[in-house]
Amino acid sequence: MKSIFNYMIILCLNPLNCGALDFDDVLFWDTLGIYAHMVFFLVGLCVLAYMTMQIKNKKILFAFLSLALLPMFFIANILHYFHIISSVLLILIFIHYISNYIRYKQFNTLLVLIAFGFILFGSIHFIISVNHSLFYVIGHLLELIAYILILINLIRITRK
Repeated sequence: MKSIFNYMIILCLNPLNCGALDFDDVLFWDTLGIYAHMVFFLVGLCVLAYMTMQIKNKKILFAFLSLALLPMFFIANILHYFHIISSVLLILIFIHYISNYIRYKQFNTLLVLIAFGFILFGSIHFIISVNHSLFYVIGHLLELIAYILILINLIRITRK
């Protein structure tokens, strides 16, 4: 989502596409991209946490989604809230994959465990990166490593 909206910003900044640079358009697409990323990421984490806990009650999923998304409309520092809620959901998912790896001791499970560990630590780095740009960069690098590990795991599984 962030990539799509960043592309929209680039289109607005391109002098061939726009007659004049309108800062409001750039700000709109940037804000919309950030909010879309937060909503889709939280929905994905809620669904993943729900599935990993193997809960059969749809009301619990609705409760997860409500607790994650509704406060975003009422909190002043939404980005900070987003990273805290993401970290809590990632802790639940990470604990699941730890127990899964201890139970089965498979390499693919270890890759996913490490990947979610990197995503979790990246999310924690974003929480403390308010005044530290180095932590922000470290958070993104940890996420990149995590998504590469998930891609490697996906390639390994589809080749079998």
